[in-house]
Amino acid sequence: MKNFTRNIICAMLLTSMILSAVACGNSTNTADPAEESEPIADTIPAETEDSRPDTLPENLDFNGEEIGIL
Repeated sequence: MKNFTRNIICAMLLTSMILSAVACGNSTNTADPAEESEPIADTIPAETEDSRPDTLPENLDFNGEEIGIL
């Protein structure tokens, strides 16, 4: 009985893994990118000046370390 339960659990895990792989698979896009009405460069908004004040101190030093956020 213990082996049967283990086999059922393994089969369920395998099925869920296969289904998740199929769901996340590549989809074929039949639209031709050359047929788009607007170029992508025109749809990107121009950069605007940030209206938030810079509150970092002038003497902020990380001793040569790079800090990346997202």
